[in-house]
Amino acid sequence: MRATLDYAGAGGFAWDLAPEFSLGTVTLDGKPVAAAATAGAAGERVYRVALPQRPARHRIEIAYSGTLRALDGGLDHRGVLGGLPAMAGAQGSFLPAGYAWYPRPGDTFRYALTIRTPAGQRAVAPGRLVSETVAEEGNAARFEFDQAAEGIDLMVGPYRVEERSMRLPTGEAVRLRTWFHEPLAGLSADYLDAAQRYVERHSREIGAYPYGEFGIVSSPLPTGFGMPGLTYLGIEVLKLPFIRDTSLGHEILHNWWGNGVYIDASRGNWAEGLTTFMADYAYKQDRGGEAAAREMRQGWLRDYAALAPGSEKPLAAFASRTHAASSAIGYGKSAMLFYMLSQEIGAEAFRDGIRDFWQRQRFRHASFEDLRASFERAAGRSLQAFFAQWLERTGAPRPAVTAARAVREGAGWRLELGLEQGEPAYALRLPLRIETAAGSSDHLVRLTGPAETLVLPLAERPVALRLDPEFTLWRRLSAEESPPLIREIEAAAAPRVLILGEGVEGALAAAAGRLLARLSDGKPATANEAELAGSSAPAILVGPSGEIDRAIARLGLPRRPAALPGAPVEVWVARRANGAAVLFVSLPEQPAAGEQALDMLARRLPHLSAASWVAFDQGKIVGRGTWPGEAPKITVR
Repeated sequence: MRATLDYAGAGGFAWDLAPEFSLGTVTLDGKPVAAAATAGAAGERVYRVALPQRPARHRIEIAYSGTLRALDGGLDHRGVLGGLPAMAGAQGSFLPAGYAWYPRPGDTFRYALTIRTPAGQRAVAPGRLVSETVAEEGNAARFEFDQAAEGIDLMVGPYRVEERSMRLPTGEAVRLRTWFHEPLAGLSADYLDAAQRYVERHSREIGAYPYGEFGIVSSPLPTGFGMPGLTYLGIEVLKLPFIRDTSLGHEILHNWWGNGVYIDASRGNWAEGLTTFMADYAYKQDRGGEAAAREMRQGWLRDYAALAPGSEKPLAAFASRTHAASSAIGYGKSAMLFYMLSQEIGAEAFRDGIRDFWQRQRFRHASFEDLRASFERAAGRSLQAFFAQWLERTGAPRPAVTAARAVREGAGWRLELGLEQGEPAYALRLPLRIETAAGSSDHLVRLTGPAETLVLPLAERPVALRLDPEFTLWRRLSAEESPPLIREIEAAAAPRVLILGEGVEGALAAAAGRLLARLSDGKPATANEAELAGSSAPAILVGPSGEIDRAIARLGLPRRPAALPGAPVEVWVARRANGAAVLFVSLPEQPAAGEQALDMLARRLPHLSAASWVAFDQGKIVGRGTWPGEAPKITVR
């Protein structure tokens, strides 16, 4: 492999190379030079050549070689998120930008990449496709990236390529492509249709799509990555029919947020939350109206309620998703921040702020402070306190009604409310739904101190009220509002595990271990029944159906819910009297069938953690659901 770097500077130039690559010759302005090598912090080698002290433009040519690791088909979603080396295989090769498979400089750069591949293998990388040759003797392609890049991703596979051209309202042409493995070929037209809709939608909302191309590339790994002008999604993920309505648009929007305006990682990742709000949340609201939007907001708060104590960090410290705790903050809390901001300043000012941010920060690194400045210009007022309390503080307020009294006043009524939230106090925009004999009405009050008394004049006598029934505020939910989800077990730091039935010391236990390794972010610990009975930690019970029911009776655990359909494999989560969540994994009675079911659950269950229960028959989902939760009703005396 050869790399040519044009660099303007003085004193020296350094680059990284991963340890499996060996450095060959290095020339500086056409003359051989020696490169000094040192060890990098992550195992890479750092090479440096000396340059004249006087600033000038130099050309550095580097020859290097190496053998890539074999593609690891056993990686799960958690392994992929943990960072990948460069890997190669007949079903696909992935050389990620964050891995030094090329001489990686320490700054942003523009690049041109020419890649040659064997016949039957085609390469794709972010950038403009300048030339492409497909022939029996082999293939070649050249990509040019004209903006400041932070790295180079390269994907190679036995791709079948389909293409379509579209034009933006401003007249620019955009080339859409699918790079799909053969089993996905029949889905290309639908994906191209959906991609065109999303490019047009977000161009109208924000500004013209920033790249001349968008490609959807299938991956033999369970990836879900967005890159400038590309998304790299797992083959099994792309087969799911709802992906075109959810994840695809999310990844396309990242071409504005993250790949069009870059993240200043040292000051917080704003792009995931803004993308979640403008893509996932907006699409769900479009399809299902306000009820669906409410459900998603409640889901963000329930994900947060499931976090283990001490696992949370402030939103300003979020860099990327690595586990359930980081996802609940970096995606859920961040998306709720943007939702609350749109309510605070109004939809029109929010749209103006988005467009201002895009025009000012396009192809630049930006932070939450830059976003705040754009929204302040659009709103015409300071938003410093709003951003500070949601970005810099750990935790969430827990507003509560401490007293509610109705007093007759002339022809009407006066509602006297005692409210509290504890300290340190947030400045809250607190919705109330008040019920009277004539119906219900929504009211908005401001709560700024740890405890306050407010008075609301009403025409009719108030009889009851609910606090934030539409889940519009980032807060800690009450127990009635947050029945348990499977995610609560996923996020638990050290759940206790009880394996029941024959084979607990053998194959069944091994299969259960494989499931827990994929499902749990923490460190599960085995326990016996006595230890489980006396523990307040989250717990997991695994075993045949009959053993599960007998253990429930012996230990006084919540009964098997009536909502379950009686399928061969059922998974549900319940809450004990002490508040701890318990995950039940009910298997077929035959040990071999139970082991097979556990291996199936290891593949499927991590993607279903937003549910409270799931039922399977022969590996297919035959039922799933979430235990309902709503704001408790408070009686007005």
